[in-house]
Amino acid sequence: MLEGQKQQWAEEHASRIQKRFEQWQQPLGIDGQEYAKYLRIELIQCCDDPLLKELIESMSQ
Repeated sequence: MLEGQKQQWAEEHASRIQKRFEQWQQPLGIDGQEYAKYLRIELIQCCDDPLLKELIESMSQ
């Protein structure tokens, strides 16, 4: 997967996961924007692991 594709994939799934996060965790006072930044960084590292990537995709649908 090319770097641009990794970035796009991470952005897409970070956004989906962030929306779920905000539904459940926002009342706890956790900053959603900081969480999204953290997610993008972590998700880029998952792109080259097919099983982990598929798990993330299934969780963020």
